Amino acid sequence: MPPQSRRLPDMTRAMIESDSAEPLMLVSLLGTGGYGAVYRSRYVFQPRATGVVAVKVMKKPPPRSRLDAMQHREVINHKAVSSHPNIVTFRECIPHRPDYVYLIMDYCPGGTLFSLLSTTAIFARNDTLVKSMLLQLVSAIEFCHAHKVFHRDLKPENVLVNDDFTKVYLTDFGLSTNFEESTTFRLGSRHYMSPECLNKNHMASSYSSRRSDIWALGVIIVNMVTGRCPWDQAAFDDPCFASYMRNRSFLRKQLPISKATNGLLRAIFTPNPSMSINLRTLKQRIQDVGTFFMTEREVRRATPAVRESAAYLNQPKREVARPLPKPLTSENLPLPQASSGWNYDTGNTSSSESDSATNTDADWEESTPGVRMRRALPIITDPDLHEGQAAWRKDKRAALHLDQPDVVNPSPSAPIQTLIIPSLPNDVPPETKIPSTPSPDTSSSATSSTTSSSTPNTTPSSSQHSRTLRHEIIMPSSNVPWARWAVRMRRILSRAL
Repeated sequence: MPPQSRRLPDMTRAMIESDSAEPLMLVSLLGTGGYGAVYRSRYVFQPRATGVVAVKVMKKPPPRSRLDAMQHREVINHKAVSSHPNIVTFRECIPHRPDYVYLIMDYCPGGTLFSLLSTTAIFARNDTLVKSMLLQLVSAIEFCHAHKVFHRDLKPENVLVNDDFTKVYLTDFGLSTNFEESTTFRLGSRHYMSPECLNKNHMASSYSSRRSDIWALGVIIVNMVTGRCPWDQAAFDDPCFASYMRNRSFLRKQLPISKATNGLLRAIFTPNPSMSINLRTLKQRIQDVGTFFMTEREVRRATPAVRESAAYLNQPKREVARPLPKPLTSENLPLPQASSGWNYDTGNTSSSESDSATNTDADWEESTPGVRMRRALPIITDPDLHEGQAAWRKDKRAALHLDQPDVVNPSPSAPIQTLIIPSLPNDVPPETKIPSTPSPDTSSSATSSTTSSSTPNTTPSSSQHSRTLRHEIIMPSSNVPWARWAVRMRRILSRAL
Protein backbone atom coordinates (compact mmCIF):
# COMPACT_ATOMS: atom_id res chain seq x y z
CA MET A 1 0.00 0.00 0.00
CA PRO A 2 1.36 3.47 -0.85
CA PRO A 3 2.54 5.59 2.09
CA GLN A 4 0.31 8.31 3.39
CA SER A 5 0.81 11.84 2.07
CA ARG A 6 2.73 14.17 4.35
CA ARG A 7 0.53 17.10 3.35
CA LEU A 8 -2.84 15.43 3.79
CA PRO A 9 -4.39 13.34 6.57
CA ASP A 10 -5.63 9.83 5.95
CA MET A 11 -9.06 10.27 4.35
CA THR A 12 -9.91 6.60 3.83
CA ARG A 13 -13.65 5.96 4.38
CA ALA A 14 -14.37 9.68 4.23
CA MET A 15 -17.62 10.77 2.57
CA ILE A 16 -17.79 13.50 -0.09
CA GLU A 17 -20.97 15.27 -1.10
CA SER A 18 -20.98 15.52 -4.88
CA ASP A 19 -22.71 18.43 -6.65
CA SER A 20 -24.16 16.49 -9.57
CA ALA A 21 -24.46 12.95 -8.22
CA GLU A 22 -24.85 10.94 -5.06
CA PRO A 23 -22.26 10.94 -2.25
CA LEU A 24 -18.83 9.40 -2.72
CA MET A 25 -16.83 7.30 -0.28
CA LEU A 26 -13.02 7.20 -0.47
CA VAL A 27 -12.29 3.47 -0.28
CA SER A 28 -8.51 3.03 -0.55
CA LEU A 29 -5.39 5.05 -1.27
CA LEU A 30 -3.92 4.59 -4.75
CA GLY A 31 -1.00 7.00 -4.68
CA THR A 32 0.41 10.16 -3.16
CA GLY A 33 2.31 13.16 -4.44
CA GLY A 34 3.69 16.46 -3.29
CA TYR A 35 0.36 18.28 -3.61
CA GLY A 36 -2.31 15.65 -3.28
CA ALA A 37 -3.41 12.05 -3.02
CA VAL A 38 -5.49 9.80 -5.27
CA TYR A 39 -8.13 7.47 -3.81
CA ARG A 40 -10.11 4.64 -5.28
CA SER A 41 -13.68 5.71 -4.55
CA ARG A 42 -17.22 4.64 -5.29
CA TYR A 43 -20.67 6.15 -5.35
CA VAL A 44 -22.53 4.97 -2.26
CA PHE A 45 -25.84 4.06 -3.90
CA GLN A 46 -24.46 2.53 -7.11
CA PRO A 47 -23.37 -1.07 -7.71
CA ARG A 48 -19.80 -1.78 -6.71
CA ALA A 49 -18.86 -2.91 -10.21
CA THR A 50 -20.03 0.24 -11.99
CA GLY A 51 -19.76 3.01 -9.43
CA VAL A 52 -15.97 3.04 -8.99
CA VAL A 53 -14.07 6.27 -9.76
CA ALA A 54 -10.73 7.85 -8.91
CA VAL A 55 -10.72 10.99 -6.75
CA LYS A 56 -7.71 13.28 -6.55
CA VAL A 57 -7.69 15.20 -3.26
CA MET A 58 -5.69 18.43 -2.99
CA LYS A 59 -5.41 20.98 -0.26
CA LYS A 60 -7.29 24.17 -1.07
CA PRO A 61 -4.78 26.97 -1.73
CA PRO A 62 -5.21 30.66 -0.86
CA PRO A 63 -7.30 32.56 -3.42
CA ARG A 64 -5.38 34.08 -6.35
CA SER A 65 -2.18 32.32 -5.33
CA ARG A 66 0.11 30.50 -7.75
CA LEU A 67 -1.04 27.13 -6.50
CA ASP A 68 -4.63 28.22 -7.00
CA ALA A 69 -3.80 29.19 -10.59
CA MET A 70 -2.11 25.83 -11.13
CA GLN A 71 -5.15 23.88 -9.91
CA HIS A 72 -7.47 26.01 -12.03
CA ARG A 73 -5.29 25.42 -15.10
CA GLU A 74 -5.25 21.66 -14.46
CA VAL A 75 -9.06 21.51 -14.42
CA ILE A 76 -9.45 23.66 -17.56
CA ASN A 77 -6.84 21.77 -19.59
CA HIS A 78 -7.98 18.30 -18.53
CA LYS A 79 -11.57 19.13 -19.45
CA ALA A 80 -10.48 20.44 -22.84
CA VAL A 81 -8.89 17.13 -23.89
CA SER A 82 -10.97 14.68 -21.85
CA SER A 83 -12.90 13.43 -24.89
CA HIS A 84 -9.93 11.55 -26.38
CA PRO A 85 -10.13 7.76 -25.90
CA ASN A 86 -6.57 7.60 -24.54
CA ILE A 87 -6.95 10.38 -21.98
CA VAL A 88 -8.52 9.74 -18.59
CA THR A 89 -12.08 11.08 -18.60
CA PHE A 90 -12.56 14.05 -16.30
CA ARG A 91 -15.98 13.95 -14.63
CA GLU A 92 -16.24 16.91 -12.28
CA CYS A 93 -14.45 19.16 -9.84
CA ILE A 94 -15.71 19.92 -6.33
CA PRO A 95 -13.83 23.12 -5.42
CA HIS A 96 -16.03 24.84 -2.85
CA ARG A 97 -15.30 22.70 0.18
CA PRO A 98 -13.68 24.57 3.09
CA ASP A 99 -10.30 22.75 3.11
CA TYR A 100 -9.92 20.51 0.05
CA VAL A 101 -10.46 20.36 -3.71
CA TYR A 102 -11.71 17.10 -5.24
CA LEU A 103 -11.15 16.08 -8.87
CA ILE A 104 -13.30 13.12 -9.95
CA MET A 105 -12.05 11.01 -12.87
CA ASP A 106 -12.51 7.56 -14.36
CA TYR A 107 -10.78 4.72 -12.55
CA CYS A 108 -8.19 2.60 -14.39
CA PRO A 109 -7.81 -0.79 -12.65
CA GLY A 110 -4.51 -1.70 -14.31
CA GLY A 111 -2.46 0.85 -12.38
CA THR A 112 0.31 2.91 -13.93
CA LEU A 113 2.69 2.15 -16.75
CA PHE A 114 5.52 2.55 -14.27
CA SER A 115 4.18 -0.21 -12.01
CA LEU A 116 3.86 -2.43 -15.08
CA LEU A 117 7.46 -1.73 -16.10
CA SER A 118 8.94 -2.22 -12.64
CA THR A 119 7.12 -5.44 -11.73
CA THR A 120 6.72 -7.32 -15.03
CA ALA A 121 8.53 -7.83 -18.30
CA ILE A 122 5.36 -7.72 -20.34
CA PHE A 123 6.96 -5.63 -23.12
CA ALA A 124 10.03 -7.86 -23.57
CA ARG A 125 10.20 -8.82 -27.27
CA ASN A 126 6.52 -7.98 -27.60
CA ASP A 127 6.64 -5.66 -30.61
CA THR A 128 2.87 -5.70 -31.09
CA LEU A 129 2.14 -4.46 -27.57
CA VAL A 130 4.95 -1.88 -27.59
CA LYS A 131 3.83 -0.46 -30.93
CA SER A 132 0.16 -0.39 -29.91
CA MET A 133 0.79 1.47 -26.65
CA LEU A 134 3.23 3.93 -28.22
CA LEU A 135 0.79 4.79 -31.00
CA GLN A 136 -1.93 5.37 -28.40
CA LEU A 137 0.36 7.69 -26.44
CA VAL A 138 1.37 9.61 -29.56
CA SER A 139 -2.29 9.98 -30.51
CA ALA A 140 -3.16 11.37 -27.06
CA ILE A 141 -0.25 13.84 -27.07
CA GLU A 142 -1.05 14.92 -30.63
CA PHE A 143 -4.65 15.59 -29.58
CA CYS A 144 -3.46 17.67 -26.64
CA HIS A 145 -1.13 19.74 -28.79
CA ALA A 146 -3.89 20.32 -31.34
CA HIS A 147 -5.92 21.88 -28.49
CA LYS A 148 -2.93 23.96 -27.31
CA VAL A 149 -2.47 21.85 -24.18
CA PHE A 150 1.12 20.85 -23.43
CA HIS A 151 1.54 18.29 -20.67
CA ARG A 152 5.15 19.00 -19.54
CA ASP A 153 5.19 16.06 -17.12
CA LEU A 154 5.08 12.98 -19.33
CA LYS A 155 6.45 9.89 -17.57
CA PRO A 156 5.28 6.31 -16.88
CA GLU A 157 3.68 7.35 -13.57
CA ASN A 158 1.30 9.63 -15.45
CA VAL A 159 0.22 6.94 -17.92
CA LEU A 160 -2.50 4.56 -16.70
CA VAL A 161 -3.42 1.16 -18.17
CA ASN A 162 -6.62 -0.88 -18.24
CA ASP A 163 -7.08 -4.23 -16.55
CA ASP A 164 -5.98 -6.35 -19.53
CA PHE A 165 -2.96 -4.13 -20.34
CA THR A 166 -4.02 -3.28 -23.87
CA LYS A 167 -4.93 0.42 -23.57
CA VAL A 168 -3.16 3.39 -22.03
CA TYR A 169 -4.60 6.64 -20.70
CA LEU A 170 -2.79 9.92 -20.16
CA THR A 171 -3.50 11.65 -16.84
CA ASP A 172 -2.30 14.37 -14.42
CA PHE A 173 -2.36 17.75 -16.15
CA GLY A 174 -1.17 19.57 -13.04
CA LEU A 175 1.91 20.99 -14.80
CA SER A 176 0.29 21.56 -18.18
CA THR A 177 0.35 24.87 -19.98
CA ASN A 178 -1.26 26.57 -22.96
CA PHE A 179 1.91 28.36 -24.05
CA GLU A 180 4.07 26.96 -26.84
CA GLU A 181 7.09 28.66 -25.29
CA SER A 182 7.53 27.98 -21.59
CA THR A 183 9.57 30.18 -19.25
CA THR A 184 9.48 27.92 -16.18
CA PHE A 185 12.60 25.78 -16.20
CA ARG A 186 13.34 22.46 -14.45
CA LEU A 187 9.67 21.58 -14.49
CA GLY A 188 8.71 17.92 -14.25
CA SER A 189 10.91 14.88 -13.56
CA ARG A 190 14.57 15.31 -14.35
CA HIS A 191 14.95 11.95 -16.13
CA TYR A 192 12.36 13.08 -18.70
CA MET A 193 13.29 16.76 -19.08
CA SER A 194 14.73 18.04 -22.33
CA PRO A 195 18.11 19.83 -22.20
CA GLU A 196 16.39 23.16 -22.81
CA CYS A 197 14.02 22.58 -19.90
CA LEU A 198 16.93 21.77 -17.59
CA ASN A 199 18.77 24.87 -18.84
CA LYS A 200 21.98 23.99 -17.01
CA ASN A 201 23.95 26.82 -18.66
CA HIS A 202 21.25 29.43 -17.84
CA MET A 203 21.47 30.85 -21.36
CA ALA A 204 17.94 30.27 -22.68
CA SER A 205 15.05 32.59 -21.88
CA SER A 206 12.41 30.01 -22.86
CA TYR A 207 12.01 26.53 -24.31
CA SER A 208 9.52 24.72 -26.53
CA SER A 209 6.75 22.98 -24.58
CA ARG A 210 5.96 20.88 -27.66
CA ARG A 211 9.54 19.64 -27.98
CA SER A 212 9.64 18.93 -24.23
CA ASP A 213 6.71 16.49 -24.54
CA ILE A 214 8.29 14.75 -27.54
CA TRP A 215 11.60 14.40 -25.68
CA ALA A 216 9.86 12.82 -22.68
CA LEU A 217 8.08 10.41 -25.04
CA GLY A 218 11.48 9.30 -26.35
CA VAL A 219 12.61 8.43 -22.82
CA ILE A 220 9.38 6.45 -22.33
CA ILE A 221 10.19 4.49 -25.50
CA VAL A 222 13.54 3.51 -23.96
CA ASN A 223 11.72 2.54 -20.73
CA MET A 224 9.30 0.25 -22.54
CA VAL A 225 11.83 -1.43 -24.82
CA THR A 226 14.70 -1.92 -22.35
CA GLY A 227 13.27 -1.39 -18.86
CA ARG A 228 15.86 1.34 -18.24
CA CYS A 229 16.38 5.08 -18.48
CA PRO A 230 18.95 6.31 -21.01
CA TRP A 231 20.49 8.83 -18.57
CA ASP A 232 19.97 10.49 -15.24
CA GLN A 233 19.40 13.88 -16.85
CA ALA A 234 19.97 15.39 -20.29
CA ALA A 235 22.91 17.57 -19.26
CA PHE A 236 26.56 17.50 -20.28
CA ASP A 237 27.69 16.77 -16.73
CA ASP A 238 25.83 13.46 -16.98
CA PRO A 239 28.25 10.78 -18.29
CA CYS A 240 25.70 8.86 -20.35
CA PHE A 241 24.19 11.93 -22.00
CA ALA A 242 27.64 13.37 -22.73
CA SER A 243 28.64 10.07 -24.36
CA TYR A 244 25.46 10.12 -26.46
CA MET A 245 26.20 13.65 -27.67
CA ARG A 246 29.71 12.60 -28.71
CA ASN A 247 28.49 9.40 -30.37
CA ARG A 248 24.87 9.30 -31.52
CA SER A 249 25.06 5.48 -31.69
CA PHE A 250 25.89 5.27 -27.99
CA LEU A 251 22.46 3.91 -27.00
CA ARG A 252 22.73 0.95 -29.37
CA LYS A 253 26.14 0.12 -27.87
CA GLN A 254 24.61 0.04 -24.39
CA LEU A 255 21.05 -1.24 -24.88
CA PRO A 256 19.53 -4.14 -26.87
CA ILE A 257 17.62 -1.93 -29.32
CA SER A 258 17.26 -2.48 -33.04
CA LYS A 259 18.67 -0.19 -35.71
CA ALA A 260 15.17 1.13 -36.43
CA THR A 261 14.66 1.99 -32.75
CA ASN A 262 18.05 3.68 -32.60
CA GLY A 263 17.17 5.79 -35.63
CA LEU A 264 13.83 6.68 -34.06
CA LEU A 265 15.52 7.80 -30.84
CA ARG A 266 18.13 9.81 -32.74
CA ALA A 267 15.30 11.68 -34.47
CA ILE A 268 13.83 12.52 -31.04
CA PHE A 269 17.01 13.23 -29.05
CA THR A 270 18.41 15.87 -31.39
CA PRO A 271 21.00 18.40 -30.15
CA ASN A 272 19.20 21.16 -32.04
CA PRO A 273 15.58 21.61 -30.81
CA SER A 274 14.48 22.96 -34.18
CA MET A 275 15.53 19.69 -35.85
CA SER A 276 13.38 17.50 -33.58
CA ILE A 277 10.86 15.18 -35.20
CA ASN A 278 7.18 16.16 -35.15
CA LEU A 279 4.42 13.91 -33.85
CA ARG A 280 2.92 13.10 -37.24
CA THR A 281 6.24 11.86 -38.58
CA LEU A 282 6.95 10.09 -35.30
CA LYS A 283 3.68 8.17 -35.55
CA GLN A 284 4.52 7.04 -39.08
CA ARG A 285 8.03 5.94 -38.11
CA ILE A 286 6.70 3.92 -35.16
CA GLN A 287 4.30 2.15 -37.52
CA ASP A 288 7.19 1.35 -39.88
CA VAL A 289 9.36 -0.24 -37.18
CA GLY A 290 9.65 -3.98 -37.77
CA THR A 291 11.09 -4.81 -34.37
CA PHE A 292 12.18 -2.65 -31.46
CA PHE A 293 14.66 -5.22 -30.12
CA MET A 294 18.00 -6.70 -31.09
CA THR A 295 17.89 -10.26 -32.34
CA GLU A 296 19.50 -12.99 -30.24
CA ARG A 297 22.34 -13.17 -32.73
CA GLU A 298 22.97 -9.43 -32.48
CA VAL A 299 22.94 -9.64 -28.69
CA ARG A 300 25.57 -12.40 -28.70
CA ARG A 301 27.83 -10.24 -30.88
CA ALA A 302 27.16 -7.02 -28.97
CA THR A 303 29.09 -5.34 -26.18
CA PRO A 304 29.03 -6.69 -22.60
CA ALA A 305 26.81 -3.78 -21.59
CA VAL A 306 24.21 -4.81 -24.18
CA ARG A 307 24.33 -8.44 -23.08
CA GLU A 308 23.79 -7.41 -19.47
CA SER A 309 20.83 -5.20 -20.39
CA ALA A 310 19.39 -7.96 -22.59
CA ALA A 311 18.70 -10.07 -19.49
CA TYR A 312 15.52 -8.00 -19.18
CA LEU A 313 14.26 -9.46 -22.47
CA ASN A 314 14.46 -13.06 -21.24
CA GLN A 315 12.26 -12.66 -18.17
CA PRO A 316 8.72 -14.11 -17.92
CA LYS A 317 6.23 -11.82 -19.60
CA ARG A 318 3.48 -11.71 -16.99
CA GLU A 319 5.21 -12.92 -13.84
CA VAL A 320 6.97 -10.64 -11.41
CA ALA A 321 10.31 -9.79 -12.93
CA ARG A 322 13.65 -10.05 -11.21
CA PRO A 323 14.94 -6.73 -9.84
CA LEU A 324 16.83 -4.80 -12.48
CA PRO A 325 20.56 -4.26 -11.84
CA LYS A 326 21.44 -1.46 -9.49
CA PRO A 327 23.59 1.28 -11.06
CA LEU A 328 27.27 0.54 -10.59
CA THR A 329 28.32 4.14 -9.94
CA SER A 330 26.16 5.36 -7.12
CA GLU A 331 28.21 8.55 -6.85
CA ASN A 332 27.22 9.80 -10.30
CA LEU A 333 23.94 7.92 -10.67
CA PRO A 334 22.13 7.79 -7.32
CA LEU A 335 19.10 5.82 -8.47
CA PRO A 336 17.29 3.12 -6.49
CA GLN A 337 16.98 -0.47 -7.62
CA ALA A 338 13.69 -1.30 -9.28
CA SER A 339 11.45 -3.52 -7.19
CA SER A 340 7.81 -4.07 -6.48
CA GLY A 341 5.94 -2.24 -3.78
CA TRP A 342 6.90 1.29 -4.81
CA ASN A 343 4.74 4.35 -4.47
CA TYR A 344 2.83 4.49 -7.73
CA ASP A 345 1.40 7.95 -8.02
CA THR A 346 -1.49 8.39 -10.45
CA GLY A 347 -1.54 12.07 -9.62
CA ASN A 348 1.23 14.56 -9.07
CA THR A 349 4.29 12.54 -8.03
CA SER A 350 6.22 15.21 -6.22
CA SER A 351 7.70 14.60 -2.79
CA SER A 352 9.65 17.83 -2.50
CA GLU A 353 10.19 21.03 -4.42
CA SER A 354 13.97 21.03 -4.10
CA ASP A 355 14.64 18.67 -7.01
CA SER A 356 13.04 20.87 -9.68
CA ALA A 357 13.37 24.49 -8.69
CA THR A 358 11.26 26.89 -10.70
CA ASN A 359 11.82 30.40 -11.95
CA THR A 360 10.17 32.61 -9.36
CA ASP A 361 10.28 35.64 -11.66
CA ALA A 362 8.11 34.00 -14.30
CA ASP A 363 4.59 35.06 -15.04
CA TRP A 364 2.11 33.86 -12.41
CA GLU A 365 0.08 31.93 -14.98
CA GLU A 366 3.17 30.07 -16.10
CA SER A 367 4.82 29.52 -12.72
CA THR A 368 4.23 26.39 -10.73
CA PRO A 369 6.18 24.47 -8.09
CA GLY A 370 8.63 21.89 -9.37
CA VAL A 371 7.98 18.18 -9.31
CA ARG A 372 10.37 15.40 -8.41
CA MET A 373 10.00 11.79 -9.48
CA ARG A 374 10.64 9.78 -6.35
CA ARG A 375 11.33 6.48 -8.12
CA ALA A 376 12.91 5.73 -11.46
CA LEU A 377 13.98 2.82 -13.57
CA PRO A 378 17.75 2.25 -13.42
CA ILE A 379 19.79 3.94 -16.10
CA ILE A 380 22.39 2.35 -18.32
CA THR A 381 25.78 1.97 -16.70
CA ASP A 382 29.25 1.02 -17.88
CA PRO A 383 32.14 1.21 -15.40
CA ASP A 384 34.72 1.64 -18.18
CA LEU A 385 32.75 4.62 -19.45
CA HIS A 386 33.02 6.53 -16.19
CA GLU A 387 36.67 5.61 -15.55
CA GLY A 388 37.69 6.60 -19.07
CA GLN A 389 35.84 9.89 -18.87
CA ALA A 390 37.34 10.72 -15.50
CA ALA A 391 40.87 10.09 -16.79
CA TRP A 392 40.19 12.04 -19.97
CA ARG A 393 38.88 15.06 -18.03
CA LYS A 394 41.83 14.99 -15.62
CA ASP A 395 44.45 14.85 -18.37
CA LYS A 396 42.65 17.44 -20.44
CA ARG A 397 42.65 19.87 -17.51
CA ALA A 398 46.37 19.24 -17.03
CA ALA A 399 47.05 19.91 -20.70
CA LEU A 400 45.03 23.11 -20.67
CA HIS A 401 46.92 24.24 -17.57
CA LEU A 402 50.17 23.88 -19.53
CA ASP A 403 48.70 25.91 -22.43
CA GLN A 404 48.72 22.86 -24.66
CA PRO A 405 47.61 23.99 -28.17
CA ASP A 406 46.37 20.62 -29.45
CA VAL A 407 44.82 17.92 -27.30
CA VAL A 408 43.62 14.70 -28.82
CA ASN A 409 40.11 13.97 -27.57
CA PRO A 410 39.99 10.21 -27.09
CA SER A 411 36.89 8.09 -26.88
CA PRO A 412 35.66 7.63 -23.30
CA SER A 413 36.76 4.00 -23.05
CA ALA A 414 40.16 4.32 -24.77
CA PRO A 415 43.25 3.57 -22.64
CA ILE A 416 45.24 6.73 -22.06
CA GLN A 417 48.99 7.19 -21.92
CA THR A 418 51.02 10.35 -21.33
CA LEU A 419 54.04 11.23 -23.47
CA ILE A 420 56.47 13.93 -22.31
CA ILE A 421 58.51 15.56 -25.08
CA PRO A 422 62.06 16.28 -23.79
CA SER A 423 63.93 19.54 -24.27
CA LEU A 424 65.18 19.93 -27.84
CA PRO A 425 67.70 22.37 -29.32
CA ASN A 426 66.24 25.11 -31.44
CA ASP A 427 68.29 24.32 -34.54
CA VAL A 428 67.23 20.69 -34.97
CA PRO A 429 64.94 20.30 -38.02
CA PRO A 430 61.32 19.50 -37.17
CA GLU A 431 61.48 16.25 -39.16
CA THR A 432 64.00 14.76 -36.76
CA LYS A 433 61.99 15.64 -33.65
CA ILE A 434 59.25 13.05 -34.23
CA PRO A 435 60.03 9.91 -32.21
CA SER A 436 59.99 6.68 -34.18
CA THR A 437 59.10 3.16 -33.11
CA PRO A 438 61.86 0.77 -34.29
CA SER A 439 61.19 -2.90 -34.72
CA PRO A 440 62.38 -5.16 -31.88
CA ASP A 441 65.13 -6.85 -33.91
CA THR A 442 66.67 -3.58 -35.19
CA SER A 443 66.14 -1.35 -32.18
CA SER A 444 69.83 -0.80 -31.42
CA SER A 445 70.88 -0.10 -35.00
CA ALA A 446 67.92 2.15 -35.66
CA THR A 447 68.61 4.11 -32.52
CA SER A 448 72.26 4.64 -33.36
CA SER A 449 71.55 5.65 -36.96
CA THR A 450 68.84 8.07 -35.92
CA THR A 451 71.11 9.65 -33.33
CA SER A 452 74.03 10.08 -35.71
CA SER A 453 71.90 11.54 -38.47
CA SER A 454 69.91 13.90 -36.29
CA THR A 455 72.74 15.36 -34.16
CA PRO A 456 73.85 18.80 -35.49
CA ASN A 457 77.50 19.63 -36.17
CA THR A 458 77.38 22.86 -34.19
CA THR A 459 76.65 23.13 -30.52
CA PRO A 460 73.70 25.46 -29.81
CA SER A 461 74.17 28.46 -27.57
CA SER A 462 72.96 28.56 -23.97
CA SER A 463 70.13 30.90 -24.93
CA GLN A 464 68.98 28.42 -27.53
CA HIS A 465 69.17 25.58 -25.01
CA SER A 466 67.04 27.61 -22.62
CA ARG A 467 64.20 27.58 -25.10
CA THR A 468 62.83 24.21 -24.05
CA LEU A 469 59.61 22.55 -25.00
CA ARG A 470 57.60 20.56 -22.50
CA HIS A 471 54.21 19.52 -23.76
CA GLU A 472 51.94 16.89 -22.34
CA ILE A 473 50.18 15.11 -25.19
CA ILE A 474 47.16 12.92 -24.46
CA MET A 475 47.23 10.04 -26.93
CA PRO A 476 44.97 6.97 -27.03
CA SER A 477 47.23 4.02 -27.68
CA SER A 478 44.86 2.15 -29.99
CA ASN A 479 42.30 4.51 -31.51
CA VAL A 480 44.61 7.12 -33.13
CA PRO A 481 46.86 5.83 -35.98
CA TRP A 482 50.58 6.46 -35.57
CA ALA A 483 50.86 8.46 -38.81
CA ARG A 484 48.09 10.85 -37.78
CA TRP A 485 49.68 11.30 -34.37
CA ALA A 486 53.07 11.99 -35.97
CA VAL A 487 51.59 14.68 -38.23
CA ARG A 488 49.92 16.29 -35.25
CA MET A 489 53.19 16.21 -33.27
CA ARG A 490 55.08 17.79 -36.18
CA ARG A 491 52.55 20.61 -36.35
CA ILE A 492 52.76 21.21 -32.59
CA LEU A 493 56.57 21.29 -32.57
CA SER A 494 56.88 23.54 -35.60
CA ARG A 495 54.38 26.01 -34.17
CA ALA A 496 55.94 26.02 -30.70
CA LEU A 497 59.54 26.45 -31.92
